[in-house]
Amino acid sequence: MNSQEISEHVEYFLDPKCIRERSQKIYERIKSGETRWILDESQLSKCADFTLGVIKTKYPDFKIPFHSRRGHLRAGGTDRIAKLFESLADKEQRLISEFDLIITSVFLDAGAGDKWKYTETSGKSYGRSEGLAVASYDLVASGALSSENIPFQVNAEGLAALRPETFAKAFQAGCENPLIGVSERCVLMNNLADCLRAHPEYFEHEGKFRPGHLALYLTSKHIGKKISAIEILRSTLLGFDLMWPPRLMVGPMRFGDIWHYKGFGAEENADNLIAFHKLSQWLSYSLMEALMDFGMQITEIDALTGLPEYRNGGLFVDLGVLSFRDKSDYKKAWKVDSDTLIEWRAATVCLLDKIAVLLRERLGVSQAEMPLVKLLEGGTWHAGREAAKVFRNTSEPPIILDSDATVF
Repeated sequence: MNSQEISEHVEYFLDPKCIRERSQKIYERIKSGETRWILDESQLSKCADFTLGVIKTKYPDFKIPFHSRRGHLRAGGTDRIAKLFESLADKEQRLISEFDLIITSVFLDAGAGDKWKYTETSGKSYGRSEGLAVASYDLVASGALSSENIPFQVNAEGLAALRPETFAKAFQAGCENPLIGVSERCVLMNNLADCLRAHPEYFEHEGKFRPGHLALYLTSKHIGKKISAIEILRSTLLGFDLMWPPRLMVGPMRFGDIWHYKGFGAEENADNLIAFHKLSQWLSYSLMEALMDFGMQITEIDALTGLPEYRNGGLFVDLGVLSFRDKSDYKKAWKVDSDTLIEWRAATVCLLDKIAVLLRERLGVSQAEMPLVKLLEGGTWHAGREAAKVFRNTSEPPIILDSDATVF
């Protein structure tokens, strides 16, 4: 592959259209019966009704925020972003510090397991995404990710110095409070330091390397206070490439959440890859709220996709839209790179678009009024969590995942 071909392939995977295009190809394979899955689209209406019930309970006024890290940072009814802002007077510094927090917190958010809890100083305990959010907030607020121990600042030196034992202590993880992937999460933070140093165009300002300096790049680059969601995603993919292990690369580029789907062909090449960019998209959605509060207008929001993770995907399994042909497959643990998991995630991307149409019809709103990112929050993510409780009396996903805490 020559340099021009590499460039063309990289460009393709930097655009979120690649997610929908290739997910749709896999979705058609599922519909035609070529996979382990059975698809029953007739159950989508029931799924939409269930989700609408969750929306009415959680957001009775239908004023739904974006599905972003801010939601988890409000766990227990505490507005932790407001607390961050109390410590900073300058609007631009607030934005930079919020980016510091959001970026580190999102990268630390992958399945924690059902046994781990984080207890904050108030005595309240939280698990899963809320627990990880509160724990990461306390970590950043303490100054532990700043080489100068400055609260609400994160820099390359502080991230590079983080060690698993320090991380485990901060997240209260141990034998009696097991957190999945402690070492892997710490490595992600160390890798984040590498990203900051490798991409000064995004992260260097006045000789300092902070993840929050991405805010300066995005706001200064777009005169007129308008920025496309596609450009935000592109910046997160390019800026945080070294976060990911080089398990599968497109030319010189690490994408992280990109996989070889053998249903497209046995040979591993760019034509047989599918990208989901789940964490990068969620990070982009999370940064959008901060940018909007700063006065930026975000365009092309629905160019990004729904997030193919186990809450959204679990909703469709628990409501009967997707099911295994062989019931023994529910007892197997599936690796993230397996065709079966890739198919589940691709179907989730397509089904989220379909259920969004049904939900807008039921709510009597347009796509502009209720973009996908709000329906995720309203919405399918919480409905997936509720469906697990209602139909299986658990908080676990309906499919057993063999995960390393860097994707889900």
